[in-house]
Amino acid sequence: MARSLVPIAIIVFVVTTAVFVAWVNNARVPETIPEQWKVKFIDSAMRFYKMAMSTAVFLGLTEPLSSFDRSFASKGILMQVTGSPFWTYSKDDLKVSDKRIEGVRVKIYEPTSTIKDKKRPVVVYMHGGGWIMLSVDAYEPLTSKLALDAGVVVISIDYRLSPQVPYPGPRSDCVAVVKYILSHGVDMGLDITRIALAGDSAGGNLAASLALEFKDKIAIQIILVPALQAIDSLTPSAVENAHYMSSSINDRLMYTAYLLYGGIPPTPKLIQSLINNTHVPRSVRENLYKHKLNMAGLIPSDVIRTPKLRFRQETSYRENEDTKTVWESVKHVFSDPYFSPLLADDEVLHMTSRCYVMTAGYDIIRDDGVMYYNRLKKMGVVGVWKNYPESFHHSLMFHSGPLKLQVGERIVKDLVNYIKKYL
Repeated sequence: MARSLVPIAIIVFVVTTAVFVAWVNNARVPETIPEQWKVKFIDSAMRFYKMAMSTAVFLGLTEPLSSFDRSFASKGILMQVTGSPFWTYSKDDLKVSDKRIEGVRVKIYEPTSTIKDKKRPVVVYMHGGGWIMLSVDAYEPLTSKLALDAGVVVISIDYRLSPQVPYPGPRSDCVAVVKYILSHGVDMGLDITRIALAGDSAGGNLAASLALEFKDKIAIQIILVPALQAIDSLTPSAVENAHYMSSSINDRLMYTAYLLYGGIPPTPKLIQSLINNTHVPRSVRENLYKHKLNMAGLIPSDVIRTPKLRFRQETSYRENEDTKTVWESVKHVFSDPYFSPLLADDEVLHMTSRCYVMTAGYDIIRDDGVMYYNRLKKMGVVGVWKNYPESFHHSLMFHSGPLKLQVGERIVKDLVNYIKKYL
């Protein structure tokens, strides 16, 4: 009996392997990205997660954005980055504490070599995940590396997630933690004149938003692949990158996250309006395009790979019979600079701290970071902008581990060097 099962097992193994290889090979990865198979595997893993969760929801096993859904996503990230879904930092060169500050969960990473120092620089990190997913645990490989390699204390904020807690709830959690550090940092052995606000993606939005509020109380704002506005969903980066990794990290349905974060029910009409870029009236766009979203003036042409998009007219947007109604339902949030930091006034940007902005060439929200940096630069804010043409949105997560990417390693190394030099 056992022998008769061997051929069946072999067939199942061969078929499963063939399906898996075909699945990975079908990934829509830019041809110019190095380490193709690793990136295809990363893309495939995210597509598998989305398919698995959709199936589980369809079968009634869970709900979208449930604790199970989020745990599955976080463990999936850890599995890709470290090789284990249960990975935690365990070496004795860092003291790792899981605490609450003002009721908000944080993880604190302190290099043991400087633990007795009384004035240690600190990076307050806000994780990505579209304000709706992931956690400080999923980001532990990155935040622990920043603490160890840069020799700084890192306080990673596990802010509450939307839609259960919509804007301004997640931001308020981060504000509360920073205020506490400013008031009690000396007692924690921190130098409150050397505080950096950092974050990627949605966390980059939060870091920029807090930088607007805390201004010169903060030494550096570190803004990585940020989502900074919900006014224009057809920026050059959104257009030229839409067909790459389009079922994973560059899925245009990601604009739903803006609605969920804003506490706005994501109806099909609203989602489609955002995707089609028909959600903002002509008068509003024309006013913003003169300055705050002036793509021709804020995006260097050599950043855009597609020649015809380098000369895109800011007035070439769409409007339909639903535009005014849709805008009325979202404008109270979308036009708020704390929600969309790219819309901040010049006077406010001028008072913000030194900046480090990082963007990725194949990221559909690349241009948010590019425009933000150039607006800061025009306002006299000293800073550095690093664009990695061959990278995608979450390349920085793959700085080490089984799927380590050369560009991910370089992104983190450059960031560490900057922190060591300026913080």
